Amino acid sequence: MADAEAPRDILFDRARARIAGLNRHFIAGHWQAQQDGTRIPVLNPADERQIGEIAAGTAHEVDAAVSAARAAFDHPGWRAMSAARREQLLLHLADLVERQADEIAAMETLDNGMPFAHARGAVAGAVSAIRYNAGWVRRLGGETVPVSVPGDWHGYTTRDPLGVAALIVPWNAPFAITCSKVSAALAAGCTVVLKPAELAPMTGLRLAELVAEAGFPDGSVNVVTGLGSVAGAALVSHPDVDKISFTGSTATGQGILRASITDLRRVSLELGGKSAVLVMEDADLRKAVPGVAMGIFGNSGQVCAAGSRLFVADAIYEPFMTALVDFARGLRVGPGMAEGVAMGPLISAQQRDRVLGYIEAGKREGAALALGGDCPDGPGYFVNPTIFVEARAGHEHRSRGDFRAGPECHALWRCGPRRASSRRERQRLWAFRLCLDARSGGDPWPREAAACRIGESERGWDGVRLAVRRLPPVRTGSRKWPLWRGSVHRDQGGDDRLLKREPSLSA
Repeated sequence: MADAEAPRDILFDRARARIAGLNRHFIAGHWQAQQDGTRIPVLNPADERQIGEIAAGTAHEVDAAVSAARAAFDHPGWRAMSAARREQLLLHLADLVERQADEIAAMETLDNGMPFAHARGAVAGAVSAIRYNAGWVRRLGGETVPVSVPGDWHGYTTRDPLGVAALIVPWNAPFAITCSKVSAALAAGCTVVLKPAELAPMTGLRLAELVAEAGFPDGSVNVVTGLGSVAGAALVSHPDVDKISFTGSTATGQGILRASITDLRRVSLELGGKSAVLVMEDADLRKAVPGVAMGIFGNSGQVCAAGSRLFVADAIYEPFMTALVDFARGLRVGPGMAEGVAMGPLISAQQRDRVLGYIEAGKREGAALALGGDCPDGPGYFVNPTIFVEARAGHEHRSRGDFRAGPECHALWRCGPRRASSRRERQRLWAFRLCLDARSGGDPWPREAAACRIGESERGWDGVRLAVRRLPPVRTGSRKWPLWRGSVHRDQGGDDRLLKREPSLSA
């Protein structure tokens, strides 16, 4: 990477200079100032200082951006562009992002607060996502269909781009999610209006610069900044938007879905979660402890799949919880640009106060605080790693569906008391049912991971049955996506979600 050998202080100075210049909308291939001159300050959550400002877009700027995207989509040059050329443009964009990776990561750290090492990993993931979606461009073909009517007929379908895609991105992983959404839409042949989160908008604007440098036609990607309640609301209600892709809170996603009912507009939603982690007695604690800890404390807990609900087998409960508290106590909390920091700040003062409110609710409801629950001294929106033990199930439900919840881990229940084998198995099955319920997902930490399914046994319904298969003792990944009805609506894929199928019949 071009930035790899730049000293860290020089790298962050360059990132600050870049941020200072990104204060306009990107519409129809040009940088446009806000019509009424209104600006929104952008703060570094690690020190609460202003690092830049963005234009406060309104319905006027949104309409201009959507019109530019529609004109670009309807332009013969875009419609006639070969799949190979579109793939080439996306691969060139990935190369440009990769060359500027460290500067973009530094911008993300200043803007979002995440540790620099975490930001570098996120940018690398963004490059991978762009290249992955570029690989789909030549694979989005149609199908031939057998026709069972008299005569000589040829039936086939084509997959055509939907049109203008409105992409609304959250603040917790802005650049990675932006690149995933934008590249998927472009790969499908759609044009884009991007609305970054007002709390962390800078890398979305930087991507617009790189899109232009890569050679995409004017208007194919447009970026409007502003408040979600103003610019975001105008975008999702715009009549010329064909597709909406939103990542954020469940409440906002529900509002977008309700609004889409009137014209049956296509919507993809990736929403909040409250994922569970189940640690069974055969788990390797040397791997499970750091895995569980960073599953909730990574990115300061501001992850839609953060494993905040913890279930631990009774046989290892005490040693596991002791090791988990010790590990969390050793995490360094501080500004993301500092060396060795494992946990940065929360995104805003409002977010910090919300998380502290969840913690106070847990105390009032009788949960025992094993670690944290407070803020370090000094500026910044920090909350120390927090672990509750013997927590009540009702408390963690307060923040369920809030992808913005912070670094709180709730050890809800000791699974599998040491009794007769049949009793232990029933308790284990019940733990799985709690862990992998209909509203949340879960991450088991066993040597032999158990695949669960609801069903009836020969003796009648008993909740869950197990089918054991050999797996390495590693985290299997969040199960939030297929299991919690409030966490996702369709998905963010670049194939059928951004295309329409057109049937044809010819003699």
